[in-house]
Amino acid sequence: MTFLTYEFTACLVTAMTIKKVAQKLADVPILLKVVHFAFVGLFCVIGVAGFHIMVWICFRHQEFTEAFSNPNPFGVGTTLFQCIVYAFAPAGAVLFVASVKLGELRNWARRIIMNLALPYSFLYPCIMSTASGKGQMHSDFQYAFTVTVGLLVLSLSAMIFYRYKIIGNYLVFK
Repeated sequence: MTFLTYEFTACLVTAMTIKKVAQKLADVPILLKVVHFAFVGLFCVIGVAGFHIMVWICFRHQEFTEAFSNPNPFGVGTTLFQCIVYAFAPAGAVLFVASVKLGELRNWARRIIMNLALPYSFLYPCIMSTASGKGQMHSDFQYAFTVTVGLLVLSLSAMIFYRYKIIGNYLVFK
């Protein structure tokens, strides 16, 4: 399966979550619902990469080793970078599950998202550019840097959004 298959699956899971909780959020202003589900969708899509990498690690380890032996944007050694990816994969799976439950307004999921979103958003573009084999090319490095900055801004926005007291009046987490 390719990365896009996993991401498409994450989009379907997000759509099912929206359908499941739409009735509960009938009284919430539309703008808050859109922002909430945009964050849910974003973290679902980037979190599902953790599942893909775990499949690589468990079932296609030789392919994983080859993919992450490529130069990386951090410029660290292969062994250290693979250790970073070993930690990244289960964190992504947790982020994915937490983002689905965030869509269902679970308080524990909100806390996990607020703790994992920033570091995961920092690592995601660098790891994905390395997995594609283009981690050290100048144009791809600039692209990964731009995506990293964008994801960091979105993660900080999500952290502020879910801590804001007025949002808590509309989105009641259980």
